Amino acid sequence: MQKFGEWTLTMTTIRHIFSLLLLIMMLLGCGCSHKTVKQSDSMTAPGRNILSRVKSKDQRSVALIKEAETWLGTPYRYGGAEKGRGSDCSGFVMSVYNSALGMKIPRNSALQQEFCKPIERREVRAGDLVFFAIGSDSLKINHVGMMVNEDEFLHASQSKGVILSNLQNLYYSKRFRSFGRP
Repeated sequence: MQKFGEWTLTMTTIRHIFSLLLLIMMLLGCGCSHKTVKQSDSMTAPGRNILSRVKSKDQRSVALIKEAETWLGTPYRYGGAEKGRGSDCSGFVMSVYNSALGMKIPRNSALQQEFCKPIERREVRAGDLVFFAIGSDSLKINHVGMMVNEDEFLHASQSKGVILSNLQNLYYSKRFRSFGRP
């Protein structure tokens, strides 16, 4: 038993506190595992017809979204870039661009942002990239997604794999940093 002022803690109480702290840390986590998500974030199964959400139907946008849509439901795997088997956010984007357009883009999200031509929100079309600073450094780009329309984007969430999410979601809007076009 430990005495802290008027507090007396048993080992059982200390273990319970430690377990509770671990649970809180797991729930908060980092990356895209945050729980404040909109309904569209639950779209993980393939065949959800994401293409119908695309406003600009140019050939480039259609090719990118058609390919990206086939990745829905792919589980998250750090360092992965395999459809259906596991991918992280930058691996997903890199693979979609390579498969749909034969375009080689860098492997990590920060380098992908540097590779892209910066664009304004009003210029965004399907297939453009959206960049976030998810971690503790609010300036460090460490997450990327692919825009479907002015509000929705596809990305590899740490907790749900490749899903459709919404930029209006408070979690993403607070961490948004830029748009870019490879």
